[in-house]
Amino acid sequence: MKLNKKLLVIVLAGTILGTTAAGATIAGASTAPATPTQNLSQTFLGNLAGTLNISSSTLTDDIQTAESQTVNQAVSSDQLTQTQATQMLSRISKGNFQFLGFGGNRKGGLGNRTGGGAFMTLKPLATALGMAQKDVISALRGGQTVDALALTKGTTVATLQSTILSSVTSQLSQAVTNGKLTQAQENQILQSINSGNWATQLQNIGKRQPPATSQPQ
Repeated sequence: MKLNKKLLVIVLAGTILGTTAAGATIAGASTAPATPTQNLSQTFLGNLAGTLNISSSTLTDDIQTAESQTVNQAVSSDQLTQTQATQMLSRISKGNFQFLGFGGNRKGGLGNRTGGGAFMTLKPLATALGMAQKDVISALRGGQTVDALALTKGTTVATLQSTILSSVTSQLSQAVTNGKLTQAQENQILQSINSGNWATQLQNIGKRQPPATSQPQ
């Protein structure tokens, strides 16, 4: 069986596994203890290797090869810095898969590399509003919008956005200089802020946050 066909099966099956596991946790929460994700991952990989009629070690090697290729291609296309790639390759070599939705912590996954843009706006926004970060989150959790917060503080979203851009741009530029972000990643975050998406993203983040008492000042 060719490698590309095997990987297609893996991706599809991995997606199904993630959905099924989440549903099982919700449906069975009151009747059975949760099964550790890592055990489910190992079981799934073993079952998939059997389905493909290959050994588990061969399957793992194939996944690691494909993921390493993906990371290296991301470096070539300026989606990852070499520093980011080195960290991801180290995790991949240990069997901590980055793209398939199982196999451990995906903190270093490619999809998360620019996802922190909305969080970056929280601190400068709070400073501009003269509020603690936890109070901004609390207000957003209570249903207030960034526009409403700006109005209560006698300012506008446009003014806040200008202040945020000034703060975030310097942080991002330093991150690029330090090799922690690529120029393309910086541009993506700045584009999101310039478009005004940061306000909506921050409001959505506020809705998902734990109680405000646990937020940093």
